[in-house]
Amino acid sequence: MQEKNQYFVTMLHDAHLTQAQLAEIFGITRTAISRWHKIGVPQYAQAYLILRAEYIELQKQHNKGCLRQPKTKSK
Repeated sequence: MQEKNQYFVTMLHDAHLTQAQLAEIFGITRTAISRWHKIGVPQYAQAYLILRAEYIELQKQHNKGCLRQPKTKSK
């Protein structure tokens, strides 16, 4: 069995995705995704996973009311 790339595993976890879901999103095979543990995660996939994780975190903060609406200037 192939050793897991812990960075990739963490990125998937933070983005709330499985390898199968990521394969479907990118329209590539699950085998291709699996190879990334050995050959490294392409930059486009890293960027997608990081942005998705950040978006999820922002949604959580918004839902908790941590993000304030900008004040509008009165005329």
